[in-house]
Amino acid sequence: MSNTTSEKPSNILPLARKTDNYFTITLVIIFLSLGLIGILNHEMWFDELQAWMIARDSSSINNLFQNLRYEGHPGLWYLGLYFLSRFTDNPVVMQFYHLLIATTGVYIFVKYSPFNRQQKILLSLGYFSLYEYCIISRSYALGLLLIYCFCTLYTHRDKSFIPLSLCLSLLCNTHIYGFIIAISLFITLVFDTIFYNKISNVISHKKLDTTISLMIFLLGAYISLKQVIPPSDAIFFPGWHLYFDLYHFGAAIVTITRSYLPLQQFGISNSWDTNALLSLNKYIATIIAIPLFLFSTLLFIRKPIVLLMYLMGTLGILLFTYIRYWGDLRHHGHLFLILIVCLWISHYYSETDILLNLIKRYFLIFNKQIINFEQFTRKYRKFFIQIILCIHLLAGSLAFTYDLSFPFSQGKAVADFIKNQDLENMMIVADTDGSTPVVSGYLNKPIFYPRSNRLGTFAIWNNQRIISEKELLSRVVEITSKDYKNTIILLSYLPTNDQIKTFESLISQKLKTSLKLRLLQKFEGSIDRWGNLYLFIVEENSVVMPM
Repeated sequence: MSNTTSEKPSNILPLARKTDNYFTITLVIIFLSLGLIGILNHEMWFDELQAWMIARDSSSINNLFQNLRYEGHPGLWYLGLYFLSRFTDNPVVMQFYHLLIATTGVYIFVKYSPFNRQQKILLSLGYFSLYEYCIISRSYALGLLLIYCFCTLYTHRDKSFIPLSLCLSLLCNTHIYGFIIAISLFITLVFDTIFYNKISNVISHKKLDTTISLMIFLLGAYISLKQVIPPSDAIFFPGWHLYFDLYHFGAAIVTITRSYLPLQQFGISNSWDTNALLSLNKYIATIIAIPLFLFSTLLFIRKPIVLLMYLMGTLGILLFTYIRYWGDLRHHGHLFLILIVCLWISHYYSETDILLNLIKRYFLIFNKQIINFEQFTRKYRKFFIQIILCIHLLAGSLAFTYDLSFPFSQGKAVADFIKNQDLENMMIVADTDGSTPVVSGYLNKPIFYPRSNRLGTFAIWNNQRIISEKELLSRVVEITSKDYKNTIILLSYLPTNDQIKTFESLISQKLKTSLKLRLLQKFEGSIDRWGNLYLFIVEENSVVMPM
């Protein structure tokens, strides 16, 4: 198969013009400016500040990795935050660090990818690039940067594998989706090496380079797996779904539609429902997902190596989604990222009819339909790609506008309210569900978590927090009664009247005085569905308790 690959670009996408530094710098500046506006107006939510507080409050690197046991994420992103937190305890520095990573990724993409100008604009300012992996500070931008570096270095694989293996090793340690993509890219590289004689000849002369590269990748993969496997007492992750379930299967397939067409997440309110497609429109989304997948598969049928990459990456993420964790749109976005990577890498290979000839020979039933569909794909592939990119641009614009117009989370508003009301010295008793720990991050002070029965900043997802509502109420009463005049109760939900009356009765009996729970302020209207918060205080009741 040595004649099936070359460094000639294909016609899947229109060939980019010669690198234009002025265009690159202009687009990067636009992206950086929008990103700066975005992060300065974005209220960080639980996932963002949870990572920051873990890094900030770890006493050493060893302690950092101890604190990561229940997170289910490798430590590369946290390690960067750990070193940043040695200089400042302000979480805003994390946002600037994240913006720097995202901007670097866009620079590499715009400067070195084979896409044309229009496509570079649409992708750079699309939903995942501009919003999900830029404005929201998570480890996914780091993974995106490493993937772009891999794609850029791919043309130099005949010289050395070490830079590529370094990218993949680090990619394994960004997040579990980065790990899956890294595995698919590594296996692709192996097959490329086997069937591409030019590189095979290089290996025979550079055995040391190949050995070192393999060791680097395997070490990175091992370190990642060592970290993402949670302890036995972890509760954050659901169990393994190892049996066939049509509903569960449909939910996994739906993620293709969510990733390729992210517009469907938006509603008419000031928030968007990341689980919307599991409701009434899940069947339509599932039906759409199948042709999307088939169309994308046939895009690469004349490029077997790229087709292998696409199938391994896409099916790997779908399998993880089915058996382990359904996730949210930021996770599903990696399906779209695999498509973009394959379009990029496809420019390094020439076309071959090997697979089509095999289909004609051995697929006796559906071969004509497959050939006809492939011809249809070739005819409309540029239109298909253009429509998807335009939808991503529109989705990114909507998400960016929503985030400017409405609070993503109410944690910052609660922290500002506490500061403005001179309540910073009061003890905060908070439920760990929702966004309550965000207040700790913005106030830079520990709060009491009755579920874990501890004073701290970040949440710990172990089975110690699994308690009954009665036990939770008892713990809240116990800690509040010690100094109720200097205690704030912070919840991510609005308690029922019965719950409030029960609390008032218990604490009044304990302190032998009439007390009531008063709603000090409610903070609603957040984009994050768990972002609303309710602030309560305990005060003396003017109504005398009956004896």
